[in-house]
Amino acid sequence: MKDSCLNGNSSFHDGNIVNLRFDYGSTWQPELVIRNFVFVPADSKSSSAALVGRSNSGQLDFGYTCYMSEKITIKNLRIEDSKHPENYHGPAIFINFSSEMTGDSNREKFHFVNTKEVIIRNVTTASGKAVQISQNAFMLKI
Repeated sequence: MKDSCLNGNSSFHDGNIVNLRFDYGSTWQPELVIRNFVFVPADSKSSSAALVGRSNSGQLDFGYTCYMSEKITIKNLRIEDSKHPENYHGPAIFINFSSEMTGDSNREKFHFVNTKEVIIRNVTTASGKAVQISQNAFMLKI
């Protein structure tokens, strides 16, 4: 399968730029490239904003191995997140899709193959906050 490239030169107003379907295990194996966008997170009252939304806790057997792109490249992205509340931690690449996964005792029964490499170039935020991998760093361990 070819790489997936979102090449915009436009604005994107939504909860996430990419939202992977939960009913298929949020699986996506090709490389993901996001470039030349302005991302305006939809809910300015939220304390979080994420570029990639997915839902797979690793507790359900979909009958196949579920993947996230081995490589994600994000270039020339402006995140307009200045209207978020004081408890806003800054934007994340991945939504916290498994809030239960916080330590070694909470492991996936059905392994999800995570992203191995994230390349970020020329990404700015209106809030001045740095882009994080996720608010739940344990679940990804990139």
